[in-house]
Amino acid sequence: PIRTQLVYSAVDFGTPRQIAVGLGLSRPRFQVALDFTWNQWSSVLPNTAHIDEGLTDIQIGLVDMETRVLNARNLASLELNDTASIRIGGEVRPISKLLSGKVGAKFQEIGVIIRGGYGYEGAFTPEQTGLTNLLDNPVHSISVGFGLWTWNPIPTINGKISLDIYAQVHVLQPRTHVKEGSYDDGSYPEGWPSIGEVRSGGAVPNIGASLSLGM
Repeated sequence: PIRTQLVYSAVDFGTPRQIAVGLGLSRPRFQVALDFTWNQWSSVLPNTAHIDEGLTDIQIGLVDMETRVLNARNLASLELNDTASIRIGGEVRPISKLLSGKVGAKFQEIGVIIRGGYGYEGAFTPEQTGLTNLLDNPVHSISVGFGLWTWNPIPTINGKISLDIYAQVHVLQPRTHVKEGSYDDGSYPEGWPSIGEVRSGGAVPNIGASLSLGM
C-alpha cells in the first residue's frame, strides 16, 4: 500500500515600525558606538492558523492577490507592548608591530584588535494566562571578539588580510506565565501545563570566525 500525507502550515509574522538613532566615536586607537531602537509592536495584530488534529480545518485563499489563511483566529486579546533596545560596543586597536627579517619583508607589520559589546531588548508580549502561550523573553546579549591583521602577502593586491573570531551569548531572562483556573490532577485540558505555569529562559551561545582581504 502507498500512503501520502500533505501538511501545510502557515504563520503570519509582523515587522514593527522602528525608530533608530545611533552615535559613534572613532579614533586611531579605539572606536565606540551606541544604538537605540524603538519598536512599535502595539500596532502589530498577532495572527495564528487554527488546525485540528485531522489537518482538515485550514483554508487558504487569495485576498488582494496574496495568499492568506482564511479561517485563522486573531488573538485580539493579546495586545503587544512597544519595546526599546539598546546596544553599545567598541574596539581597541593597539599600536601595530613592525616585523623584521624575511618575515618583515613579506608581511611588513602585524596588529591586533580587541572588541566587546552589550545589548538589551525587552519582551513585547504581555503576561499570558490562557491556554496558548507565545514565548518571548527580555534578552541580554554579550559579545567579545579578537582580530589579527597584517599586510597582504600577495604583492599584486593592495590590502590587508585579517582573521577575526568572536563569541556571543544571548541570555534569555527567566520569565513565568501563570495560567488561570485550577484543575484536579489528571483533568487538565489538552495542552494545559500540569504545574499551571509556563516558564522560559536560558542561554543561546554563538561563535564564529572570518578571514577577509581588504582592498
